[in-house]
Amino acid sequence: SSMGFPMGGSSSPAAADENDNSQKSYLKEAKSSDLVTAGLEPEFVGRVPVRIAVEPLTAPDLELILTTSEGSVLRQYERDFSGYGIDLEVTSDFVAEVAKQAAQEGTGARGLVTVLERTLRDFKYYLPCAGLETLKVTRRTVEDPQGHLKYLQEIIAEKESNDWDGSDEIRRRDVFRMERDLSRALADFRPGIRLNFAPEAADILIAESRAKDLAVSTICKGHLGWDIFDRVQRFETDDDDDYLYDIFEEDPDTIDDNDVLENNKRIKNPIIFNLLRLAHTTDTDNLELPARLFYGDDNRDELLQDWKRQANEAIAKQRDGNNIDVVSQ
Repeated sequence: SSMGFPMGGSSSPAAADENDNSQKSYLKEAKSSDLVTAGLEPEFVGRVPVRIAVEPLTAPDLELILTTSEGSVLRQYERDFSGYGIDLEVTSDFVAEVAKQAAQEGTGARGLVTVLERTLRDFKYYLPCAGLETLKVTRRTVEDPQGHLKYLQEIIAEKESNDWDGSDEIRRRDVFRMERDLSRALADFRPGIRLNFAPEAADILIAESRAKDLAVSTICKGHLGWDIFDRVQRFETDDDDDYLYDIFEEDPDTIDDNDVLENNKRIKNPIIFNLLRLAHTTDTDNLELPARLFYGDDNRDELLQDWKRQANEAIAKQRDGNNIDVVSQ
């Protein structure tokens, strides 16, 4: 080939060879003259004295990345399931099949995320409140994730039919986990804060979880917003010291440099934002999510307005009585 590597339709023996290694060797052998012949300006080629021909990641490469790399996406999934009290047991043939399908994606290591999400996404939604303690995934899980999930659901349904009270107890524990996770998330902005669901609100979540056969966490996010944990957005400035923006900025698309608090993080979700604003302005660390949040959009909007009003009243009282500088919307 005139370009230094095989071209489609070439009659050279190397081009006819379907072995990937043949093409890789030609790319490694490409010279500056080949690049110029291919159409690149000589001046440009001269400014790139060192050139490396990278090779596609193979299935064994991806398998190694999945099992040994720091911050492996597989470890992330294990932590996700562990948060729901589920031990994710991964077999070697599962890893091999994930790596094989990821290689077929042709997107490098990102293909691992694609395959794992495609395989385990529905498991994360359906299993957290099911009382399952261990999820063992194999090659067949990757090949037919819906078949494996359906099999587990049938086993769980049979168990629940014999233990109705026990299944609701599992869902109640899921409510407690949501309280814990939300409290930890909000502690980023107000250390020591504690968030609880009102008893009636917890009952609503449990009943809806049972009726729809979905995890309590999924039901909760459906009501409160899927971004309730997408809480952190950092900003940098040219100042020597980090400029800390007020987390109570109402519009997430704008920044007022006068709005300064103790953290350079902001809240996107309006429910979480208004809860934190109420806690900050009233100096309250114990907050309760009432049932009104789960009675439809109108009730939820009315509740948000109530929280805003209480926060504004607290701000006005502090300014008038104690002259405390509290940032207001």
